[in-house]
Amino acid sequence: MKLKYRAKKLLITGAASDLGRVLARKALEAGLDLQLTCRSRASADELERLFSDDIAEGRASIHIMDLAAPGEQDGINWREVQYLCDLAQPDYEALVAAGDERRIEDYFSASVSGRAALLKSALRGMMAQKFGRAVLVSSTAAERVMPGQGFYSAAKAAAEQLYKAAGIELAAKGITTAVLRPGYIDAGRGKQFSNERDTASIVPTGRILNPEEVAETILFLLSDSALQINASVITMDGGMSGSKPKL
Repeated sequence: MKLKYRAKKLLITGAASDLGRVLARKALEAGLDLQLTCRSRASADELERLFSDDIAEGRASIHIMDLAAPGEQDGINWREVQYLCDLAQPDYEALVAAGDERRIEDYFSASVSGRAALLKSALRGMMAQKFGRAVLVSSTAAERVMPGQGFYSAAKAAAEQLYKAAGIELAAKGITTAVLRPGYIDAGRGKQFSNERDTASIVPTGRILNPEEVAETILFLLSDSALQINASVITMDGGMSGSKPKL
């Protein structure tokens, strides 16, 4: 099935991640034009190298944006945002009883307040166009908490509620949302964690996700075929969340 998109402009936050780069390439192949964000100049330079031809053709642009200061973004054209895929997530893992209070405050300021500001900017651009579709890439950690991931889990759960509320509030204006909860992905921190532990053994399908299939699922959720999946959470983890842990 060839996916159809009634609009053309996609903003991907956190595009320098392994998943972000795979998604960007597949989105370009699907005919979408991209604005890609990352947190640092070094990441921007790498994205500019990887997508140099697409940038030259006017099909992609690179912007520096940190959730800790979303108002200081580098030239994002919010009025051209018709689709949003939110992959951005600051890093902080610690036991709840041992977390540094300042780092906790900074983490939630970026992960929740900063994300709310990002989402507001994107939604207002969509409202001007009377159409929009936003997909948050969350995590099964929003429901299944592991030691050391309390702050991460709480941030993901809060982000999910922001996106669900946006879909409920703005559906009548042509703007809808969805949340994808992947399990372990063979990319980024998930790959490192899986290399340290036999995570595939706790997945009923016997393997963890690869970034290509996650990217393809995101593109489906953005497509016209999925517009009625609104204010909803989709879990993609091979059945891990639905099974009892192995002893």
